[in-house]
Amino acid sequence: MNQLNLFRRVTAAGAVAVLGTLGMAAGAAADTVTGEVTGLDAAQVSATCPTVALTIQTPIPNPYDEVPAGEKPRGPLSGTEFTAERVEGIDLDTSAGWVAARKMTVGEAEAAPKDATGTATTDETGAARFAALPPGLYLVTVTTPEDPAYSYPEYAPFLLTLPTGADGEWNCEPVVFAKTEPEEDPGEPGEPGEPGEPGDPGKPGDPGDPGTPGKPGTPGKPGSPGGSGKPGSPGSRLPVTGAQVTGIAGAAIVLVGAGLLFMRVGRRDADDA
Repeated sequence: MNQLNLFRRVTAAGAVAVLGTLGMAAGAAADTVTGEVTGLDAAQVSATCPTVALTIQTPIPNPYDEVPAGEKPRGPLSGTEFTAERVEGIDLDTSAGWVAARKMTVGEAEAAPKDATGTATTDETGAARFAALPPGLYLVTVTTPEDPAYSYPEYAPFLLTLPTGADGEWNCEPVVFAKTEPEEDPGEPGEPGEPGEPGDPGKPGDPGDPGTPGKPGTPGKPGSPGGSGKPGSPGSRLPVTGAQVTGIAGAAIVLVGAGLLFMRVGRRDADDA
């Protein structure tokens, strides 16, 4: 395999790796639950969903799981209360509002003022249903029953946009699943052991002969700058990803372009041979 073919394969592999990273960045879920909103028109949110009927489903345990010795049985699915508070100042009828909703953290939402609140309690199936919530970004928190006879899972607070996106449309009746916080058991720290005796240091080896430096290559000629493109209209369609993905896409284009350039050079060399 000559150097040209080797470079072609390395360039192609690099392009695939960068494009794969681009795909993962585009599909990576943020802290805010939004559903699939890519390409949807933010200006149509309130017109499509004047109110949103939200259902939050809690995990259903396996009825055949045995209760470990010394632990309390799992409490009934009913009785867990969910509170949804709308964060003030997030307008989901604009693209800027969706950017702000995606960037906001739970801690920031907890400190932000709220302008609407709804509560719902789970039924015997573990589902909590909100009948009519206005569109917006919501902070969802959970209060479990206080019953000493049972144990209840701890649920993490989360952010949710209403409506969400699904199947290329705005979903006015979304169903989301509450996630439990992971249980951490660090355990008791053990006693520190006694330090061991230091070993004898080895003799240093003889330094090797330095290699001969290679000759510098001939610098290539700079390319001509391309023309400036025309700015596009901002619109209200929601983009695929944020600004960080733009850099990844640029790297992929550079790698693909380099591969095409070397393929053309290889063909020209083959014709001249």
